[in-house]
Amino acid sequence: MGGVALSENLQNTSTKLGLQNDVLFTGYLPRRDDVYGVLKKSEIAVFPSWYEGFCVAAVEAMAAGLPVVVSDIDVFHEVVGDPGVFADPNDPEAFADEIIDLLQHPKKRELLGQEAKERARSEFSLERTAREYSNLYKEVAERANR
Repeated sequence: MGGVALSENLQNTSTKLGLQNDVLFTGYLPRRDDVYGVLKKSEIAVFPSWYEGFCVAAVEAMAAGLPVVVSDIDVFHEVVGDPGVFADPNDPEAFADEIIDLLQHPKKRELLGQEAKERARSEFSLERTAREYSNLYKEVAERANR
């Protein structure tokens, strides 16, 4: 199923479920500011992946203060850590249960969002990333000069 057909199918499903006013289908967002604008309007970020390399999108959602519901896979344990809510990627009902729980418990949602924001800023700040890349490049250069 192509991207357009899948999008139409998902939109039709949200309408059938009466969720058309609760789900925003943005399509492609060409600018980072557009992405951050959508994140600001969101309550939860959900990443039901079977595989991820690193998932910058999860870190961006965390940095925006959103709680994240993610697949129970190794990379998310490493990236998202303790503030994450984990669900089996092969069990859509598990994801639904976790999302519903967060929607029904605003204090929990807010606490996890704040913890996620702190983790994103402490573990994945631009300064830390630049420093670690700089150190890596220095180490590689030193090894090459031996």
